[in-house]
Amino acid sequence: MIEKISRIGFEKTVSLIASGKAGVVLCCTLNELMMADKDKQVRAAMDRADILTPDGMPLVWYLKWQYGKGERVYGPDIMMNFLAKKEKKFLFIGDFKNRNYFSKKGNYLVLPFKDNFTENDYQKIAKKINKLKINIVWVGLGARKQVLMADGLKRNGVNGSIVTVGAAFDFLSGQMIQAPRWIRNLGLEWCFRLICEPKRLGSRYTAIIYFVIGSFVRRRLGFGVQK
Repeated sequence: MIEKISRIGFEKTVSLIASGKAGVVLCCTLNELMMADKDKQVRAAMDRADILTPDGMPLVWYLKWQYGKGERVYGPDIMMNFLAKKEKKFLFIGDFKNRNYFSKKGNYLVLPFKDNFTENDYQKIAKKINKLKINIVWVGLGARKQVLMADGLKRNGVNGSIVTVGAAFDFLSGQMIQAPRWIRNLGLEWCFRLICEPKRLGSRYTAIIYFVIGSFVRRRLGFGVQK
């Protein structure tokens, strides 16, 4: 899956989203790649996506190591770029914490709390989105849910661009403190977030570390590598 990570850069990604030709854009970290490694439904959704951006710095480092160049295409930065211009019609799919902030910037859809949405749910939401003639759908529901939501909406005929942006909703609305840019540029945002939310993120980052080590060992030993 890591081979599908986009190398087109920030400006080109933004241009495709603005044109309505981007389709499903998943802003990916190692967490999403780890899920795709274990969850067939997530992997299928990511395979169908049009663009997987290197949202996390480890993926940027991988691109630089593998291809000689790499640029972070970070969900919150993409979203902020469009909110500043106010040229498109947006729909934000998130939770109740962000409602007041985003309702002033576009149509805001609060979904019922579910571990899994059904195909019927996707059909109803897609119908509403197309009726509103939305240009860009921003999805911030947590890693697994937002990947499946973006895929479900596209499969049910949503026009325009669908972009998953993770914690961008919480960062931009002030619900969560974002790491300073210099920390993000150093690739230490995960450390900042872990300090801020140790209980929620501790087990996730531990699993990611094991995933990275396991992937490295498998590649070194030749397991799972295509000949």
